[in-house]
Amino acid sequence: MYGRTVSAKGADGDKKAILVVSFGTSYPATRKLTIEAVENKIRAEFPGFTVRRAFTSPTIIKKLRRQENLCIDTPREALEKLGNEGFQEVVVQPLHIIAGQEYDQLKNTVDGYRADHGLAKLVLGKPVLYSAGEADDYGEAVKALAEQLPPLSNDEAVVLMGHGTRHPANIAYTILQQKLDEAGMRVYLGTVEASPTLDDIKARLLSGNVKRVVLMPFMLAAGAHVQNDLAGDGADSWKGQLEKAGYEVSVYMHGLGENPALQNIYLRHVAAAVRQLSGPEAAETEA
Repeated sequence: MYGRTVSAKGADGDKKAILVVSFGTSYPATRKLTIEAVENKIRAEFPGFTVRRAFTSPTIIKKLRRQENLCIDTPREALEKLGNEGFQEVVVQPLHIIAGQEYDQLKNTVDGYRADHGLAKLVLGKPVLYSAGEADDYGEAVKALAEQLPPLSNDEAVVLMGHGTRHPANIAYTILQQKLDEAGMRVYLGTVEASPTLDDIKARLLSGNVKRVVLMPFMLAAGAHVQNDLAGDGADSWKGQLEKAGYEVSVYMHGLGENPALQNIYLRHVAAAVRQLSGPEAAETEA
């Protein structure tokens, strides 16, 4: 649908790769259902490319090596290996939700590798929420979310938990909330580490006479934040705080990476990056 409309042939038979980068997770079940699922979908849509994995979290990389004897490269390590193996065309596709600090760090890694090695065809793809223009990531994300929402009665609402950041890209959550409101959806998006906060969400629930809440992660995988901050048994979790406030709470324990429509946003961004590999600007720009 996406990759099969893009030429898989590089110049003069160049070896081509797609490096899929995420923060990572130490939870095997959600890793398989999210990160691995997206990787497999990319692999199926872009059969002319070798697909590799990298995680950005040193803590998770060390934990996986210790607990599962699973060795995952950092983005720089993965790029070095691809270069040593003779790959001349590489797309780096992040599984990040917004273009925040993690994305900036990945961009610096890609730019640094390009400068050190002179790889002419190295393109960085976009996260889920990037463009609100002709290719409206936000509108597509709203449609994707709609596919996983349960039927809601008049006194029910869905509360999404995003990560949040002090980076200017945190505005993406506000833009998405505006799109959700415009679509008439009783879905309220908050963050763990920035704004909107859970208190902001509580105000909206109160004004909307909501009695029952479905909690959902607005994160790639149902990892530590979801297990503890969203759905934990402690009084400080979002579930605990909402129950204390008198709401009947249920939890949807599935990361965004499990949503096929959301996966397709990644595929669209990969396809855009692959198209740029054939252009002269590939060495200098993002897809």
